Amino acid sequence: MFLAWTDPVHVARWWGPHGFRSVVRQMDVAVGGQFRICMIAPDGTEYPIKATYQDIVEPERLVYIDDWDDDRPSQQSRVTLTFEAAGPEETLLTLEMLFATQAEREAAQAQHIIPGWGETFERLDAYLAQR
Repeated sequence: MFLAWTDPVHVARWWGPHGFRSVVRQMDVAVGGQFRICMIAPDGTEYPIKATYQDIVEPERLVYIDDWDDDRPSQQSRVTLTFEAAGPEETLLTLEMLFATQAEREAAQAQHIIPGWGETFERLDAYLAQR
């Protein structure tokens, strides 16, 4: 599963909520490296994000700081992904997002970030099931 999060070919096939498509514009998987992904909604609205990797322990953990990659107000968060073997073909994925303030967290929640991640995980599961 780690490769699904670090290879731009894989990421472009599952990233984003249902109905969205994503374009990986940059993916430099190294501490201090960046990724840039543009999620495109069914109506064509673009949601570009950028992130800088803070910690990488393959195949166990990815940590990055992300934010919008356009002129929207900053909504920076620290994302920690942990990957734990749960069986021969199963991985337990845990995602933790930390925001600098309660207000920033509430703003992200108001933008439906939690359901969006849920749909993204459903797309990831479906993608991995095909492989």
